[in-house]
Amino acid sequence: MARTMAEVKSQESPAFKKGKKDKKKTITTTTQGSTIPTSTPGATSSEAPPRTYAPTTDLHFPKSSFQKVVREISRKLRPVRFEAQGLLALQEASEAFLCGLYEDAASLALHGRRKTVRIRDLQLSQRLRGVHGHCRVEVNSLGWPS
Repeated sequence: MARTMAEVKSQESPAFKKGKKDKKKTITTTTQGSTIPTSTPGATSSEAPPRTYAPTTDLHFPKSSFQKVVREISRKLRPVRFEAQGLLALQEASEAFLCGLYEDAASLALHGRRKTVRIRDLQLSQRLRGVHGHCRVEVNSLGWPS
């Protein structure tokens, strides 16, 4: 006997499920005795991209803080003057580099079946990218690494 869709939906209504309770995992706290529902066991927050930063193109660091750091570092080398557009380009490039570095480190952490990014993930992502803090890259007259 074939049932219509309306009959199936009417049987699945809350009146049809009178005595049945939802089966959710809960944790009972010992201090107050109340129950707190847990998240679903299959969901992992580290695998999904961060939704707050993904759709925006705004800068992550405040401009004034980044400007102070750049001026402090450049003052140690030699006195240099910066244009506003130059600082903005430097900030965008450095944020793009750092975001890519942390994305690679997060991928390495997931490859190691971990959710937490460790220092060794960052070090390995730097090594795979060819970025080393202890050595300088030789640059030719065109600005390309030789």
